[in-house]
Amino acid sequence: MAINGELVIGLDPLSHVCVETYQNVPSGRAYGGYKQDLLQNALTPLEKLSVVCSSCDGVMRDPQLTATGYKCASCSDGAEGKAAVRNKAEIEKLKVRCPFRSKSCSWVNPIWLLSSHIERCKLCPVPCPLGCGETPPRRELARHKEEMCSERKISCTFCHVVIKASQCSDHFDLCPSFRLECTNGCDELVLRRNLELHISKFCPLSMVPCSFKKYGCDVVRKRKELDIHETEFVVKHVKLMNTCLEEISTTVIPNSGLRWEINGIKQKFEDNNKLYSDPFYVNNYKFKAEVQFSDTESDRLDLGVFIYLCVGVHDHSLNWPFVGKVLIHLEDRENERSFRTCSFSTDEDDCFSSFTKRTNNKDGFGFYSIATKDEIFTKFSKDDTVTIKIEILHLDGLKGFQRFAT
Repeated sequence: MAINGELVIGLDPLSHVCVETYQNVPSGRAYGGYKQDLLQNALTPLEKLSVVCSSCDGVMRDPQLTATGYKCASCSDGAEGKAAVRNKAEIEKLKVRCPFRSKSCSWVNPIWLLSSHIERCKLCPVPCPLGCGETPPRRELARHKEEMCSERKISCTFCHVVIKASQCSDHFDLCPSFRLECTNGCDELVLRRNLELHISKFCPLSMVPCSFKKYGCDVVRKRKELDIHETEFVVKHVKLMNTCLEEISTTVIPNSGLRWEINGIKQKFEDNNKLYSDPFYVNNYKFKAEVQFSDTESDRLDLGVFIYLCVGVHDHSLNWPFVGKVLIHLEDRENERSFRTCSFSTDEDDCFSSFTKRTNNKDGFGFYSIATKDEIFTKFSKDDTVTIKIEILHLDGLKGFQRFAT
């Protein structure tokens, strides 16, 4: 068998030393007799007549006498022949040298021992069993498999995944633990999996917006220059913050409830929308308020207010159901100390189910009409703004809890 231009051991160990025939070879047969240059001593013309194949010109393997002369069994082209016993005995006496003598093997012995020697010779090229296609000498095969074979299994130096050596280059192009230079040029070596995080959060050369962007500052600077900008423009940023604070319409009243300013009330009435407040906490219970503009009679629009109990972060440690009283105040814009107030107790039969469990469903309780459209615009609206104040009194834990009078 020939691999990469070199004869190597295959199914027939003598493939190293036999003549590769190219004529008169039956289908499936690949080799003829032994190469004459393996012989320790050159054959005389008389010896050639009895030991050399008339077809392949090699020393006969399994000599046979055919109608056309002495031939190797593999060179007889299927013709009937008679085993040449005398010739075989004469051939077996011939001494040959190792076919790898050029690689310093000094073995010399009768030709019949050649096959067993080749199967053990340390200098004989053998195909790598891992399938890389290389043919190292037998004595170097173990080292080849451990250190040089492209099909050997290795562990990635960076992520420790087991891969084939031939896949190293492709793997390093994708390895999440391979260190890359920051694409912004900050000279930092970053794990590939952390590169996006480095650029977005830490790289001093990344372009980032001013931390006062939410207040209206539209400046974008390199991260390392942002502190300088924020220091130089303190006054501007304070003014922006004050402007934003003046525009905030919803105020949480600590541990009590919510003060909710609704701007543009006329347009909202015309659109017949539902509005929801931001969530607010009272004694670790989380609530939302809803304003609803609804038709209670065919000729008017009313303003309704509802309270929802929402899923909160403290729910696992709270006592259920929620027990308390809810007061909804509609502020008189001409006299901020004057209110229209509606209230209910959470233990009342028609609203109790809305406060027995935490839920994100719109399953609240309230009043469909606390003021008409005319009342809103004449009594409770100022500068097109309505203010609703919600107070929640938590009475859980009080013995002998009684229903509140509304």
